Amino acid sequence: ITYVPVLERASTLISELDVLSSLAYVASYNPHGYCRPIMTDGEDDGMGIELKKARHPCVELQDDVDFIPNDITLKYGESNFLIVTGPNMGGKSTYIRSLGAIVAMAQIGSYVPCTSA
Repeated sequence: ITYVPVLERASTLISELDVLSSLAYVASYNPHGYCRPIMTDGEDDGMGIELKKARHPCVELQDDVDFIPNDITLKYGESNFLIVTGPNMGGKSTYIRSLGAIVAMAQIGSYVPCTSA
């Protein structure tokens, strides 16, 4: 009798519970607040992503970083691309990573680090 499949399944369940409880903890106790995103499935003009005061979930919690939230608006029919410019170390990569993290968090059903989404 081998217990390997049972232990593998238990490990998977425990890791999933760990992720879900971590997301719930951060959303509940973050000093800046998280919001529940409103999801749509349409691709009509005007639909898309509209985030107010979006923050990167990891960078905002660092003590030595002065983080400035950003508004992000990407809508169908208004533009096909976005140009992000600025000086070196100006936060361009963090801006894009924030968008990616927020979209991923919203797609798994988590609250997101914004005032509205």
